[in-house]
Amino acid sequence: MLVIELRSLSAIYAKLRVDLPREGNRLHIVTLNAIIMAEKIKVKAPNVVICKKLSIDSLISLISQVDLVIGPDTGPTHMAWALCISSITLFGATPGYRNASVSKKNRVIESKSEVNPFKINKNDLSIQDIDVKDILKVSKELLNQSSV
Repeated sequence: MLVIELRSLSAIYAKLRVDLPREGNRLHIVTLNAIIMAEKIKVKAPNVVICKKLSIDSLISLISQVDLVIGPDTGPTHMAWALCISSITLFGATPGYRNASVSKKNRVIESKSEVNPFKINKNDLSIQDIDVKDILKVSKELLNQSSV
């Protein structure tokens, strides 16, 4: 079971929607702003569970029960790290080297964008350019690692 946080990454997760659930995983999508995209993903992947607004306690509970969390540089991915749950944090406009701690269970994938950590470009949408194949590769590595 894994959690994907939809935010500005709808295009990436739309591409992931078929591959990850096919691996036998139940896919929980946590979203506040991308309900329509989450519902489109669910049509193509019926084992998707859409989690709308969750309390902090409910989100912590959900994350503590999953095998992998994939998301941008936001709360759920940081919670996964703090809970020792495998995670992939995707970075576009923010610096991965500053905002994440890479470990055997926690990985970072950064866009090719030039990031100025002193002046974050809020118009930088390069996170959407991260190659889905890279996310799938790291996801499979982490899921295989957790099943051993």
